[in-house]
Amino acid sequence: SSSSNSNGKRRVLDLAVGTAHNLAFYPRDSSVYLVDCSPGMLERARAKAAATAADNSTAELHFVEAFLEQLPFEDGFFDEVYSLDVFCSVQDTEQAMREVRRVCRPGARVMFVEHMRTGDCSKDSVLWVLTAVLYPLLGASMTRDTLSVISRHFTVQACTKLGHSFKYIEGVR
Repeated sequence: SSSSNSNGKRRVLDLAVGTAHNLAFYPRDSSVYLVDCSPGMLERARAKAAATAADNSTAELHFVEAFLEQLPFEDGFFDEVYSLDVFCSVQDTEQAMREVRRVCRPGARVMFVEHMRTGDCSKDSVLWVLTAVLYPLLGASMTRDTLSVISRHFTVQACTKLGHSFKYIEGVR
């Protein structure tokens, strides 16, 4: 059973939303909080949402500037969380994941699409080289053990390889 806010809509948190690639996928009749630490990215997300408003008429959108390590929401506020290619570039993954757990209600669904080590030596060697180049430039590490971080904070129900180093992880608080 989902909790809901005062207007009866399911509350969804989209982490590090960037330019809002997930707009078409939000649940109908939901209240979605699009979080990013970059004001520029949030502005692009707002513009994209305005341009596609007719397609998302049943989702109520809230744009929030915040770092994932300090989310400005009450405990147990969200019913669902989406994280698409986020935890490779979060400064403190443990603190961010603690915050995500804190703002989820018990039973909340969490969905992550993240790239991480594959367990295949040849593929992981390429990831280590890419990380050596990308981390100083972008702060992105493709070699983190993100699945273990997620598993410490949520009950993982499914983990599916998507290709390259990406995995889809679904869990529950």
